Amino acid sequence: LNEPSICNSKSISAAISQAIAPNDELVNLDKFECANNFAYAFATIGPVDGNLEYQISVTMVLKFADSKWAVQDRSKVCGTAIYGGETAEHPKDALVPKSIWQNACQTN
Repeated sequence: LNEPSICNSKSISAAISQAIAPNDELVNLDKFECANNFAYAFATIGPVDGNLEYQISVTMVLKFADSKWAVQDRSKVCGTAIYGGETAEHPKDALVPKSIWQNACQTN
């Protein structure tokens, strides 16, 4: 699934743009990574009027299905994190692959 035709900034950005509020826009796709049929994206979202004061950084988890990416509810795909020390371990009930789970599920 890491082939360029599927895991690329254009398709990830399109999915995020469809998922955010109508008054907001995707200002910047800061970073993303794909694993299996999941991806995470660090994105900057802001109002369509361009007001910098209201821009925020968000983490979004996406799943590839039906030929497109769709933003997921992190509470449903990240599993139940178990903390043992400083960081959480990849939970057995997580749908997000272990290789991207920390960034996808343990960031803002």
